[in-house]
Amino acid sequence: DQCLILLHPIMPFITEDLWGKIAERDSLLMHANWPTYKAKNLADLASDSEIEWVINLIDQIRSIRAELNIPASLKIPLAIVNLEEGNLEAFNSNEVLIRRLGRISEILFDDAEKDSSVIVVVDGAEFALKVAEYVDLPAERQRLLRAIEKNKSELAKLTTKINNDKFISKAPRTLVEESRDRIVEVGNELNRLIDAQNRIMSIGK
Repeated sequence: DQCLILLHPIMPFITEDLWGKIAERDSLLMHANWPTYKAKNLADLASDSEIEWVINLIDQIRSIRAELNIPASLKIPLAIVNLEEGNLEAFNSNEVLIRRLGRISEILFDDAEKDSSVIVVVDGAEFALKVAEYVDLPAERQRLLRAIEKNKSELAKLTTKINNDKFISKAPRTLVEESRDRIVEVGNELNRLIDAQNRIMSIGK
């Protein structure tokens, strides 16, 4: 009944016909009250917590791949270093999703060769993403260093500009706002690059 009521505004004729055929009715579907729901009746806190944990894991894996320029076409191994019992079920229930969206080739159940991996930490779990085989470490370290220096230089110039009273007083407001927005963008990108540099510098240690 609720499906028919919800569909009625966009499928009025067929839903009205079905309404009268599947049961005896005192009134037409068009006069039925719209369903009401309470959030507490729909909430599943355990499922919410589980899917947030899975999303966090996948996000970290994908971020690391992007930071290290690992092509999406390449699948790489993921090793379980530590996984608390409470999250084991969440991992097992969503393994297919984690493999697919994280582009994972296989799940390993050991912490061997952690020095060739980037560590991924989520609540109650630690994983090792084995990236060394798929990344030209020296070249990637140099690329990150160049990108960091470039962003630092741009950030310094923007900061000097925005702190210049003459610029603030004479420049169009849109240009001033664009400069401020750009400072935030460059700062965020710089933090991301530094995180990536820290990750890759830890590989092989």
